[in-house]
Amino acid sequence: MAKTAAPSRKLADLHCDSMGYEFGVSVDKFELQSFSKLFESRFKEPLKPGLTFEAVLSTGNPKIFDYHVHLIWWLTKSQVKVRVNYVQTANKAEEDEKEPFAEGAMKWLGGFFKAKDAHAHIHTAFEYPAERWQPTIPLPIKIPIGSNPEVEGDGMSFNLEKNETGMAQAWLTSREKLTRVLLFGDRPVEFLTFDVVKEAEQLSDFAKNFIKETSNAVDKF
Repeated sequence: MAKTAAPSRKLADLHCDSMGYEFGVSVDKFELQSFSKLFESRFKEPLKPGLTFEAVLSTGNPKIFDYHVHLIWWLTKSQVKVRVNYVQTANKAEEDEKEPFAEGAMKWLGGFFKAKDAHAHIHTAFEYPAERWQPTIPLPIKIPIGSNPEVEGDGMSFNLEKNETGMAQAWLTSREKLTRVLLFGDRPVEFLTFDVVKEAEQLSDFAKNFIKETSNAVDKF
């Protein structure tokens, strides 16, 4: 019997360009020394307030996963700040490169937290081809500003009511070739079970409230 093909696990299939998760955790609830030791050979100075460090986590299996991760961290007076930015495009790991890889980044990061979950501030970007998808509101629009009778506005922001996704703000832009939906909010992250594609699926459904499919197009979902 032929096997049923597994569903795609690609951010590109969801038009998801990037997903960023920013955590703020008190120093006593994060294994900072163990975390910093992994990167000490890359940086000349030890981490201290005023410095920001960044590392790129490559894609371990680019045949399955189409993203890499930018890991950014810094210290404030009372917190460790860590940002995990998932960027849609695989960045194949070198043969001698070791874990963590992008696809296991969140689970790996969770190993340094003294709790199994944490809240994160999230920035998510969805980019749709304009010939297939258009904003649900008329954009761009031309409005008078000062002495200029027609200034083109290609974007609009929305403050959102409380909803199940945790998104509090949306930004919608319309360009000649691209319609973008940016979402901002806060969501709980459970490190061991985190799945960035599943997250993107949930937020993609929400993002589609701000766009509509053109009448003569069929999207490749």
